[in-house]
Amino acid sequence: MVPPQFDVIGTRLPRLDAVDKVTGAIRYVGDLQIPGVFAGKLVHSTTAHARIVSLNIRAAQLLPGVRAVITGRDMPTGRYGQTIKDATFLPTDKVRYYGEPVAAVAAVDEATAEQAVSLIEVEYEQLPVLGQAEDALRPGAPLVHEDFDSYEVVATTGASPLPAVGPSHGTNVLYQIELHEGDVADGFNRSHRVLEETYSVPMVAHAAMEPHACAAEAAPGGTITVWSCTQTVSRVHSWLAEYFGVPESNVRVIGVKPGGAFGGKIGVILEPYCVALSLKAGGPVRIVLTRVETSYMIGGWLPATFKFKTGVAQDGQMVARQIDVLWNAGAHANMSPIASANAALLSLGPYRTRHVALNSRLVYTNLPGARPYRGLAATQANWAAERHVDSVASMLGIDPLEFRLRNCLEPGDPTPWGEVNTDIRIKECLREAAAAVEWDKPVPGTAVGRGIAAMWKFTLPGFIAQVEVRLLEDGSVDVYSGTIDIGTGIEVVIAQIASETLGVPVDRVRVHMGDTAFSLLDSGAAASRSAVYAGNATLQAASQIRDKVLQLASQELGVSSVELELTQQRVQLRTSPAVGVTLSQLLAGEGELVSRSEFRGEVHTHLTPQSPTGWRFADWKFGAAAALVSVDVETGKVLVNRVAVANDIGRILNRLNVETQAHGCVAMAVGAAIYEHEIFDEAQIINPDFMEYVMPTALEVPSEIVPIFLEPATGHGPFGSKGYGELPIIAVGAAIGNAVANAVGVQIRDLPITAEKVLRELDKRE
Repeated sequence: MVPPQFDVIGTRLPRLDAVDKVTGAIRYVGDLQIPGVFAGKLVHSTTAHARIVSLNIRAAQLLPGVRAVITGRDMPTGRYGQTIKDATFLPTDKVRYYGEPVAAVAAVDEATAEQAVSLIEVEYEQLPVLGQAEDALRPGAPLVHEDFDSYEVVATTGASPLPAVGPSHGTNVLYQIELHEGDVADGFNRSHRVLEETYSVPMVAHAAMEPHACAAEAAPGGTITVWSCTQTVSRVHSWLAEYFGVPESNVRVIGVKPGGAFGGKIGVILEPYCVALSLKAGGPVRIVLTRVETSYMIGGWLPATFKFKTGVAQDGQMVARQIDVLWNAGAHANMSPIASANAALLSLGPYRTRHVALNSRLVYTNLPGARPYRGLAATQANWAAERHVDSVASMLGIDPLEFRLRNCLEPGDPTPWGEVNTDIRIKECLREAAAAVEWDKPVPGTAVGRGIAAMWKFTLPGFIAQVEVRLLEDGSVDVYSGTIDIGTGIEVVIAQIASETLGVPVDRVRVHMGDTAFSLLDSGAAASRSAVYAGNATLQAASQIRDKVLQLASQELGVSSVELELTQQRVQLRTSPAVGVTLSQLLAGEGELVSRSEFRGEVHTHLTPQSPTGWRFADWKFGAAAALVSVDVETGKVLVNRVAVANDIGRILNRLNVETQAHGCVAMAVGAAIYEHEIFDEAQIINPDFMEYVMPTALEVPSEIVPIFLEPATGHGPFGSKGYGELPIIAVGAAIGNAVANAVGVQIRDLPITAEKVLRELDKRE
């Protein structure tokens, strides 16, 4: 089959905002010129769990230059939550994590606002603090949310395949998922060997370059305008209208491109404070968190402990698996129920196993509420699952790559929950990643090792993206989308799709994004979804316009539209390209052509008749990572020399985009694997800024990063593409951990793999 020829799809086009970003011309929320804007500041709790006895704001109100001081009594009474409505903005009863806002001020400048904050006095009655998930499960443990049974559960999508969140009935467990397939006890009895291990991951920060920021103006006429670096413009818009009791038509949310997000800017965060302050101050208010405030308020990825028990046959086939996962949600649910459920299934790994027992529990503690992080907890689950797979292979004396190839899912194999996918390329990804680190050759030196890990990921159905495409009389194109470019390059991808479909150069396409004034819904920039959802909506709308253009040209040239093609800004006969008409000539006097379209995630798999759950997912992604590392046995320091990430990407839409996504993912993965972790004293973070929170610099990022793309064009995105933005991060940590074990024979089961841990294990071995 001859592959299709494209003009711009698959090329290495730079992002449309590239020059503005590297020159500093781009404007973030903190840079916006908003006339008369007041500086907003939050008063943060100085304890992790306590009743609010009193809150004295009088001195702050009397300070010259202060325009507004608000507490929980000035806020609407409703609760907010992306999955469970468990959060109040400025609580009146108690605080549940260190740094939770309890009051807010607006003043003529930041110095005055900071002084006002220092004048507000809060008296607390201390309550027992829960820092660890295990503590929250103890009999008689204090409840983080005493009224949990009364909280409203939010439908995350219109077609969630996962069980609804249930009440905790007097415990700190806010969500639990169980899966039983086959007979696990019998499977272990029949196994040749059985291995049990425990792995853990701490909280890791998003560490975006831009801290969280927002501005809002509540005008006298009742309209509210918000400028936010949110990833979910449409959701912020609808919820603000509901929370403040105004029509959605009165609210406009403008999505300002964030300086990094990685999941930490999903949902409503600072917007209610800015709106409430603006209503009271009578002018616009902007809040820009400091780095320390961001660490206090914005929880990192979901920490967890994984307990594995795996039974295998003598030939290396997996027979039975039992997995228990305990997740630490922190003080608020946010997206953790969905993240924990998805990742619990991911911890099974893309392997065939007849007998399975999975139990995943998510509990409240007094840490800041965990938030989605690039991969939606898939990286945490993969770390534990793929490290354990290596241990099982080692127990049997089987090469780790060969063990995976014997056990991994193939097209048509059912998962433990009975879902069947016919588009699976794990083996190809494993072999490609292994070849990139020269798997079959001797390691080049002592204390040098290779590691490999497989990965899979799936996303929920039911999300939506709407796009409007306008072909103007001069042949230029405007595309309007409800999504926002959070650094993924979706802006240039949308331009490429419109360009390819309508036969106009990319520089003749303008993309307008993330403004609710467009009245275009979008579920948000997350879950490697934008290129598939917004891209498909763009392709559909542009294709409808292309059909209209061909119909007009058919009338103009007196031939059937099937004989025509649209390319290079003109419509021409396929057999006689000299016969044709330019777009501008064709559209002269016709006016612009406009089309709107939407795309919703749909399920493309099927279930086995004996499926134990009925769960099905919209998009499946597969891949593998391989790492070559060296270890300094004198210091324990791990140096990652080469990382290869191989993924079935369907089709590349912008090669430069996906290559840079791979590099960014690997850099983040190395950070989480070797350096990064938020350290808590009970429940107070003690490394809240970048002086203490250690991340890799350019010197620690691998010198060789090898992205490998499989392009079978079988994806559900435009031109057969699949989502990619999160995929390269997921398996890298496990591959590094496996490589360290291969290099020096020590097992680090708790992230990060610090030099101290490696040296300690080396000393134990000696």
